[in-house]
Amino acid sequence: MRWEIKILEEQPRILIIAKDNLLFVNLLKKKLEDLGGKVFLSQSPNLLVKKFDYIFFINSSFSKEEEIPKKNVFFIFFNQRPPKLTKDKKIVQLLGNKIDEKTIEQILWFFFSKTSQKFLLLNLPKIPKKKITLPKSWSPFSFSFSFLNKKNIFIIVLLFFFLFHFLFLPPLFLSGYFFYQTGNYLKKEEIKEAKNSFTAAKNYFFLAKKLYFLSRPVYLLFSIASLPDDLISIGEKLVVIGDNGFSAYDNGKNLLVFLFKKNKTEEEKKLFALRLKNLSSQLKTINENLSLLIQKLSQLNLLKEKKTIFSSFNQSLTKFIKFYPYLEKIIENKNNQKFLILFANNMELRPGGGFIGSLGILQIKDYTFEGIEIYDVYDIDGQLTIHVDPPEPIKKYLNLNHWFLRDSNFSPDFWDNYQKVKFFLEKSVGWQDFSGAILITTTAIQKILEAFPPIYLVDLKEKITKDNFYLKTQFYVEKNFFPGSIQKKSFLSSIVRGLILNIENASLKNLLLNLPQLFEEKQIVFAFEEEDYQKIIEELGWGGRLAKPVCFSSFDNCIVNFLFPYEANLGANKANFFINRHYSLKILIDSSGKITNYFTILFKNEAKDDIFPGSNYRNFFQLLLPKTVSIKEIKKDGILIEDFSLEDKEEFKKIGIFLEIPQKKTVVLEIVYKNEKPITENFSVLQLIIQKQIGALNSNLTLKLSLPKNISIINQNFFPLVKNQEIIYNNYFSTDKIFFIQLKKVYD
Repeated sequence: MRWEIKILEEQPRILIIAKDNLLFVNLLKKKLEDLGGKVFLSQSPNLLVKKFDYIFFINSSFSKEEEIPKKNVFFIFFNQRPPKLTKDKKIVQLLGNKIDEKTIEQILWFFFSKTSQKFLLLNLPKIPKKKITLPKSWSPFSFSFSFLNKKNIFIIVLLFFFLFHFLFLPPLFLSGYFFYQTGNYLKKEEIKEAKNSFTAAKNYFFLAKKLYFLSRPVYLLFSIASLPDDLISIGEKLVVIGDNGFSAYDNGKNLLVFLFKKNKTEEEKKLFALRLKNLSSQLKTINENLSLLIQKLSQLNLLKEKKTIFSSFNQSLTKFIKFYPYLEKIIENKNNQKFLILFANNMELRPGGGFIGSLGILQIKDYTFEGIEIYDVYDIDGQLTIHVDPPEPIKKYLNLNHWFLRDSNFSPDFWDNYQKVKFFLEKSVGWQDFSGAILITTTAIQKILEAFPPIYLVDLKEKITKDNFYLKTQFYVEKNFFPGSIQKKSFLSSIVRGLILNIENASLKNLLLNLPQLFEEKQIVFAFEEEDYQKIIEELGWGGRLAKPVCFSSFDNCIVNFLFPYEANLGANKANFFINRHYSLKILIDSSGKITNYFTILFKNEAKDDIFPGSNYRNFFQLLLPKTVSIKEIKKDGILIEDFSLEDKEEFKKIGIFLEIPQKKTVVLEIVYKNEKPITENFSVLQLIIQKQIGALNSNLTLKLSLPKNISIINQNFFPLVKNQEIIYNNYFSTDKIFFIQLKKVYD
């Protein structure tokens, strides 16, 4: 019998819907294309079927009867019964699996013919499966006995021995991977994911630890247990740090939120006190294990970048733990404590941090933050009824004959400035009995805002972020300001209120990273009336105190070199926003051991237009040196200057110079001075102390030491570049720095 199929004149669109039976589908597709059809394949019956002229379903159908098109829909089922939804449609059922071209032609004739028959059953041959035949002589017992000879048994035992003793490595590596992932999640502050990853790391580590201790005796026997022991020890430290770290995170978050809750019950206060104690214990445990972890990483020379981060965090945490007991006492004190908050704009830099434009009174009592009230400094200064002579530079360059609280920040020592602020407050508004003070610069507020979502100020309809904070502050606080206006107070009050309201949404990670940095860089400094509190703050370096030019070395011949450069913006502008500095100190020692110092400061004013807040920088620059040095010359842009002040003050020699740095200009100031004490033939220590001004932005610092051939360096506490008889050290001038250089004079 011969099958004849009529080829259509126009190319029809044909859809084949099938999830399996690829051999049959390819044969059907090829045959339909040979007949002139344009064929499309799909696994989903939900395609837009209306676009096709013919549809073939292979072992598939629609889920609902109403979805099936009315015509030109065909169903093919391999070795299965057709569903009820296919009634009244042409159906081919195939039993078997051997398909050839003749079968395809028979199916297409049935579908495209005008026969009234709706069902076609085709019995196809089955392709037999290949059977694996084994030799007649084979049996599992014969194989086993032939394989288990002495040589093979020895190899199996040896292989098992090695596998058993290295079995701990896969879970150990997996734990390391998940510890690494935990760190990545913490960077992104994805705490839930970090906790899940840490749990996986901990589970794999405990498995590795158990497996390792089973095989450890063998490692000890061959003296190769040192490295795996260290890796297990590192894992143990990471587990302890992680467990306590996540607990401390949750604890700290709750404490931070709970601190602002008013009207606590006695039970809530007890819970708060317990949380404080737990946090103290958790932080100490973290710090102890972090120190041990850093030691292990140093011994193994592993994770150099991570080790630097760990070391920095460890140092900050060590300092915070020292202060923590005093913080507890402040929080739990049942008496009302008042702290002055001084807002210093370090874009109008003053020796003590910046122009004081506003201040706040923060009150805390019995585990509760009672609130903070913001005051405009001009409101307070307007109530001063006595005359106070200002420092000479204020009188001379600001043309002011009276001294006010706003300009009282004129000492490089914050404790001195705190005493002056208290004096002005008592004489103007009668405020007394403060527990201490905190100075916060504009830079500090900007950094703190990094940890918060945008602060929306309802009254001003503004969103404040770390990026726009400074310019918005200048617009609302400084520009068009006049004494008596409330815009400054309203703006700062709204910012503080927004920070408090968003404390739950704050990033603890950013706060923990930024706050220690702000303390170290003197963008936030403290003063306390309680003697013990003040002592610990000064020990930590957070008090903004003026250091003493004394030697910390036990060597008899110790030469102290002390530098404290600080500035006062006396231009009544915010020019410091545009000022960059580079400090350079070259110490030249001659063959007789005499020391000459060349201290250079490069000031660059990058303000482009005479538009607020940019302007010329009118800078009264001051430099503190040891009292024993002798000044040789002072130059400005290479030209000797004589218009400077020089006075001896306690242990210091103080130089004062008025400089004006125009916009788009650079000014270089050089001061040459000599140390009185020379290097002797015995061991000598050159101790260099360089102090950073409160509120000053970070700058570049270059230290050069040039030595004669008869003087050599024995030791130093920093890592310089060495070239011939000169050492060079480049770094950021971000914190107070102390350099120790041990020298010895030798003779031929």
